[in-house]
Amino acid sequence: VSTAIAGAYALTIDSDGAATIVAAGARRPMPSGDGADSAIVSPRGLSAAFYWSGSRTVRVFSGMPESPVAQREIVLEAEPALLALSDDGASLLVVSHNGRSGDTVSRHTGSGSVVIERYPSRITAVAFLPGSSTGVVAEMRSILLDSPAFGAVKVADSPDGVVAVSASGDGTQIFYATRSGRVVKHSLASAAETSVICACRPDALAPLRGDSVFRLNSLSDQPVWLLDAGGDRMTVHFVATPLDNSR
Repeated sequence: VSTAIAGAYALTIDSDGAATIVAAGARRPMPSGDGADSAIVSPRGLSAAFYWSGSRTVRVFSGMPESPVAQREIVLEAEPALLALSDDGASLLVVSHNGRSGDTVSRHTGSGSVVIERYPSRITAVAFLPGSSTGVVAEMRSILLDSPAFGAVKVADSPDGVVAVSASGDGTQIFYATRSGRVVKHSLASAAETSVICACRPDALAPLRGDSVFRLNSLSDQPVWLLDAGGDRMTVHFVATPLDNSR
């Protein structure tokens, strides 16, 4: 089972390979998504993509979630480690792990061109600024912005290991979570940072409803941890899972 969540809907792939859009409490089939191994959504959920590992194919959709339309297909040269999609669906970032030689980030554009950036260290997370073709790329100990015009530019350092990245709804702030449980808000205008500690092991920064509300961990039978960074002070909350009384 794979699930990708945007602010107003979720894409799910069940154990039988059926792809479904879940929105406003209703479920409906996602066209041309069945049999995929995973799904991703753009920052504002305007575009989405499915990935089939057998053929190394990515299928990009626009018009999400009301009127999904298959926009294009991309056949990758190798199995991707990470994927991220821009809101207009025109830019797909693909991370490939290359062992001791470092990692590569390739940008597949709507015109079919591919631009490759090479990084000497492991890429741990990748995302896009909302409404933008600028990517947010996390190395283990630094955060970079990767734009078509300027390439990769470092904007922040993190000594305790980055595991997830995302951005505020207006694209003026980036967020990153670390292995130690620290979650940081970084202003792109001033470089000022504030942080909060989560009593969890973050492995995601999935945008939910609101400008700066994120899910911090993967969906499981464990409590779900949420970050609310919309005010002056960031807060972390958890949603307890129901007790199983069937035993």
